[in-house]
Amino acid sequence: MSYNSLTRFGQPLRVELRASRLLAGGGGLLHALAAIACLLARLPLPVGVLLTALTATHYGYFLRRQASARAGWAVGALAWDERRGWTVRCVRGGWQTARLRIPVFVTASLVIVRFRLGSGRTCSAMVVADRLPADAFRRLRVRLLQSLAADRD
Repeated sequence: MSYNSLTRFGQPLRVELRASRLLAGGGGLLHALAAIACLLARLPLPVGVLLTALTATHYGYFLRRQASARAGWAVGALAWDERRGWTVRCVRGGWQTARLRIPVFVTASLVIVRFRLGSGRTCSAMVVADRLPADAFRRLRVRLLQSLAADRD
């Protein structure tokens, strides 16, 4: 048996991203801190209120685009196989071939990944552990790290 077959290196990967309470909560905390900083800064009150409103608007965009993947070009699913490489399913546009963009951020609890779609558009996904089953999250992290290592060779 080869080393690759033991590690399931070539096994296809397909993950459907669920809505994330952890990402919504963490993003909400960071947006709330930004809004408080805008109000506490030594700015004229209308400017502080405007910046706070823009922060709240961005949080709504963040929820639809990253935490729940319900907006236009939000990533709803990722797939990889040896023959086709990466494919991405966006809310608008369905499954499309994609090329992994650098930098990719991969840690034990968070993955931030960007792709260039076949249409030329770029899209990104923030994936935390509650968006996937544990094994699928682990396999996604490993596949991304292996893809990055293969691109360097």
